[in-house]
Amino acid sequence: MVCSLIESLFSMPGAMEKIGEKLKVRNFICQTFIFSYIWGLGGNINEDSREKFDVYVQSQFDDCADARLPPGQDLWYNFMDTQTHRLTSWQKLMPEYSYDKKVPFFDILVPTLDTVRFGYIMERLLYVGHPVLVTGDTGVGKTAVAKNVFNGLEKSGLFVAVTMNFSAQTSSVRTQEIIELKLERKKKTLFGAPVGKKVIIFIDDVNMPKLEIYGAQPPIELIRKRCYCTWHLVAL
Repeated sequence: MVCSLIESLFSMPGAMEKIGEKLKVRNFICQTFIFSYIWGLGGNINEDSREKFDVYVQSQFDDCADARLPPGQDLWYNFMDTQTHRLTSWQKLMPEYSYDKKVPFFDILVPTLDTVRFGYIMERLLYVGHPVLVTGDTGVGKTAVAKNVFNGLEKSGLFVAVTMNFSAQTSSVRTQEIIELKLERKKKTLFGAPVGKKVIIFIDDVNMPKLEIYGAQPPIELIRKRCYCTWHLVAL
């Protein structure tokens, strides 16, 4: 995940352009690594452990002239801004909220620090094809954040989204059918996204499929195959 975040940040428009001095290039590369390291290795730790992890990471770069970390700031509250080429407060990405009466209540998403942070990380990983598993208690906004990210990616015109809700009755056959409906047949046994686009899949309640007698959950196994760039060929 660390490498995927670095790849995604370096591939953003303008990220590696107009930096100029070698010192600034080294600073940008070092801070990009630190940001990716924080979220790639520590993104799933609990709130109580984040401060300790932040102190540890900063201590590793105390003697690194290329790091130039923001003094007295918690790394969790900064993102790697590829336009300014330095760590910047997440507040820069915080959109202004305007209430829309036409939006159904359960579709309302009020931006917070966490929705912005988690949404940004998810988006960057999806851009480079890295799968994301979001965990948390019921009702904390996991689905709302994911839907907001997927809506934004679809609006970019570069992605086609497939949305599914797993249940105890979900089968691997039905799961494959839903996904393949969004694909185009390139050859007899070759399917792919429409030209110039990528297919991204959002699955809600991924843990719900009923366990088989030996504990297997075929729909999840099918999705896991996709994470490793393989697929199951149904008899034609």
